[in-house]
Amino acid sequence: MRFTQPVHWAEGLFLQPQHLQRSQQNAAQDSFALFSLHQPYPYGVIELELNEDALNEQRVVITKLKAVLRDGTLLDVPHNASIAPLQLSAEASRNESNVGGDSVIEICLCVPLLSNQQSNISAPQSHTGRYVLSTEEVGDENTGSGGQEIAMVVRRYNAFLCERSLVPSHAIALPLLHLQWASNAQGQRTLQRDGHYMPPYLTVSPSCPLLSLSQDLLLTLRQQQKQLQHQLSERALESKVLTASEVIELQVLSALTGFVARAQCFLQPQLLSPFALYLELVELLSRLSILRPQVSLQIPIYDHDNALPCFEQVLRLIRLFLHEESAGECQIFDFVPQTHNTQILQLNESAPLESPEIYLALQVELSLASASAAAGNSGVSGAGLSLLQVAQAIESGDNFRLLDPASYTERIRGVKLSYVRYPPQYLPQSNFNLLFRLKTDESVRVWHYIMGDKALLLDYAPELWGPVKAQLIVVTKAS
Repeated sequence: MRFTQPVHWAEGLFLQPQHLQRSQQNAAQDSFALFSLHQPYPYGVIELELNEDALNEQRVVITKLKAVLRDGTLLDVPHNASIAPLQLSAEASRNESNVGGDSVIEICLCVPLLSNQQSNISAPQSHTGRYVLSTEEVGDENTGSGGQEIAMVVRRYNAFLCERSLVPSHAIALPLLHLQWASNAQGQRTLQRDGHYMPPYLTVSPSCPLLSLSQDLLLTLRQQQKQLQHQLSERALESKVLTASEVIELQVLSALTGFVARAQCFLQPQLLSPFALYLELVELLSRLSILRPQVSLQIPIYDHDNALPCFEQVLRLIRLFLHEESAGECQIFDFVPQTHNTQILQLNESAPLESPEIYLALQVELSLASASAAAGNSGVSGAGLSLLQVAQAIESGDNFRLLDPASYTERIRGVKLSYVRYPPQYLPQSNFNLLFRLKTDESVRVWHYIMGDKALLLDYAPELWGPVKAQLIVVTKAS
């Protein structure tokens, strides 16, 4: 970190471009220096949108991006920068092991550094200079639209994508994606994202995987909190006769209550940094470790450039401590094929559909799932989908519905499904590759009909999904 020397403005000064350039640089550097004092990791992605369909054509296309680079550069695509698509080729890959699909291709976002020796204005289609120039028509803010406009030349950042091994020495890089080679149903080479990698994020924004992971955890913690409150209230605890186990339960309840209360406030888009979320989760984990004092707690070290594995381990430990001692019992029901596009599940009167935790497990052949499902059946087809793409397409409800049999002919969405990326430890192991939690509280009307009929119907497009196997998993209270 370095603080700048201000320009000396005085009467009689012969104004040169260097005066304004230095003043502009000083303002940006000082602002970033102050920001860095309050942010342990003052760089990362804020918002990221990727064209997933372009990966099937071996291209990386960024449609929207907001990020802060390590030097404080503020990127806003397409507002102050444009990023050309990056074309990759399996045949021309420098590392032949990448073609096998196991090795990772790391894609970085690059911007040339500011140079004091060479021109910082880049020629078209060149990555040498930091800026490219463009012209905008700008009006007078005092007179409004009726005033005279002038042509103003503005700078846009000369940002580009490249593989990690090809990052030039004169550029600053931000890791953005991990890709792997795959093959579609026709045997053609495609690219798919590594679902276990997350770029460094400045805030937990809607495009950050940590937001949905933490919100899923919050649902589990709320349920555990209510269960503990119910158990303790049934015993009518008296302060003078507490057992050791009841003291532990009270401490766990205190930890859960405090975290849930705070999380309801900070688990909103762009209110928290990943590191701050990490500290919150680690504090919760350390307080829950009282459940198993015999276990040596190994907390993973935070890595801002590759934080997802660290969060996965912390979340896994939290769930393990919560459910190792009080795992819920599960009842599993299999759907039975009815027609070529429907499957039905008929339950008896004792089926515990009142449970607040119900899951739908699916087995889908990814190589047969059509890309038109992910595109809302817009006609894009002929490529196998990744697991995440299939899950997102099912969540959309356009070509996959869970509803009561009587509503089959109606144009309704069905029960809302939420993809569970990391299944709770207490669920039974199976070879089903997709798991969704039923949002019954957000599908009140349909779920009311299902509860009355004691029957569920799966309605899907077999030409999009191929053969589907389905199970309903109902989590019951621990005995």
